[in-house]
Amino acid sequence: MEEIVCSSNYWLRLSTWSQSMWFMLKNSCSLEVPDCLGNHALCQDCCRKGHKDQPFHRIEFWTGTHYKRDWLSNLGVVIHLGHHGSPCSLQKPITLVGELWPHVKDWNIYDSPSGLADTPQDCTLGNIAHNNGIHKVWIRKCLCMDGCEEYQYLELRLYPASYTQIKTLFTFDLLQNCCLDNLECKASVYHLWSKLRRLTCPFFPNGVLASNVSFM
Repeated sequence: MEEIVCSSNYWLRLSTWSQSMWFMLKNSCSLEVPDCLGNHALCQDCCRKGHKDQPFHRIEFWTGTHYKRDWLSNLGVVIHLGHHGSPCSLQKPITLVGELWPHVKDWNIYDSPSGLADTPQDCTLGNIAHNNGIHKVWIRKCLCMDGCEEYQYLELRLYPASYTQIKTLFTFDLLQNCCLDNLECKASVYHLWSKLRRLTCPFFPNGVLASNVSFM
């Protein structure tokens, strides 16, 4: 432990230097993904393509002085229903529209730190709770199986909070962890919900409104 404490300043300087060098060498690579092995610097296009099957990874945007939390929804990452996550053949290719992040009076934890957001056309924005927090995710319906929306979600291991107007979902991994936390740690659903809020926004968990996800 003593050796680790003595070398902590060295590793801190090395980490800061590596982050700044990534930005200096590749100005377009302004994103990094702590959830990915290696935590490489990526441009928006590479990050979007590399996470079409990992929509719940957390990303960070380099502001020029520090990294700030961002969301894959701001890059236009989409979950496709039906066809095991592949795009529906009856749907047209996704068109991304770059938009300035709207200036609102109230602070939003899902704001884009870059001030820009790529919005996919013909998609709806939903709430999905996962082990690492509550995500806003773009969802595109399948036109082949109209009326079977809930089963298309279950196929992707997503459990709907409602079967009438599906706006909120939970991953199967989260539900399994909830059962294990209750069995082994005696944690209630309320405490799990508080943990998810803290993971979503560590400094301002109260900014994650309870109305966003009907977990209770």
